[in-house]
Amino acid sequence: MGYQVFISHSSLDKDAAEGVRVALEAAGIEAWIAPRDVRHGSDFEEDIVAALGIVRVLLVILSANAASSKHVKREVALAFDGNRRILPVRLDGVDLKIAPTLYYYLASVHWFDATAGLAGPAMGLLTDAVRGWIDPAPPDSAPPVDGLSAPALPTEAAPLRMAGEGGDAAAAYQAALAYRNGTGGVRRDSGEALDWTRKAALLGHPMAQCDWGYHLQAARNLPAAIEWYGKAAEQGVREARFQLGLLLQAGRGVLVDKPRAEALFHAAARDGHRGAQFELAKLHWASGRLDSAREWARLAAEKGHESAANLLQTMNK
Repeated sequence: MGYQVFISHSSLDKDAAEGVRVALEAAGIEAWIAPRDVRHGSDFEEDIVAALGIVRVLLVILSANAASSKHVKREVALAFDGNRRILPVRLDGVDLKIAPTLYYYLASVHWFDATAGLAGPAMGLLTDAVRGWIDPAPPDSAPPVDGLSAPALPTEAAPLRMAGEGGDAAAAYQAALAYRNGTGGVRRDSGEALDWTRKAALLGHPMAQCDWGYHLQAARNLPAAIEWYGKAAEQGVREARFQLGLLLQAGRGVLVDKPRAEALFHAAARDGHRGAQFELAKLHWASGRLDSAREWARLAAEKGHESAANLLQTMNK
């Protein structure tokens, strides 16, 4: 599924950030970090926004240097607005009150204490903490997706591969999950996971189509990502509807289409997607539909969407 963690850091803390990246990727956790993952000749800010739209976790190297970095402040704000999980890794005893923006977003967030350094066991603990936030539930415990009953994952991968190769979309997707998570008798293998995700998507599996869209978006192939999000959205995948709505709303890889974006948000919101509920709340608030804005913000806030809770407080003042 591409990048899972975005490492936000001041350039003055690049050695610490690079050490974290190496440890995460050695553990099979794909990390986005600048300047390595900024495309040559591309729009730096656009790449930052795209990456933050894909990852699950923002890991911020927190220090006095970070407190004075405008880029770190913007990345934390974007992650907060996107309801990404934020893990500050504190390198020193900086008082966040000297950086009001960071204080606003991080004052109530638990941080990882690295003031004694990140050598040895500390890095292992940090890696375990990140993995605990990003690993999905085991495939054999996941509920059926959109009416497709996924077969139980066998202890060996061979029967699953045979079923997937025979055209069983659900089995192909389970093979992708097995290779992604290192379960079912196979080791983690991102290449195999992507191959099986693509195969399952081509066979019509809705969640595989959404995951393939994620991968294409991470690879900056937005037109293709939009196509696959569209296929998954047509099959009722709420996350695909949400991601497609974001791209249409911003005009990324496609002409801006705000009415269609709102319709997609509405469909996903009705199915309980809190991010879509938050987007609808903002849209309705901006257009004067105050009662519905409050209701959507309330629903998202009840699901733990912090930005929605903040918006609801603003609405009720």
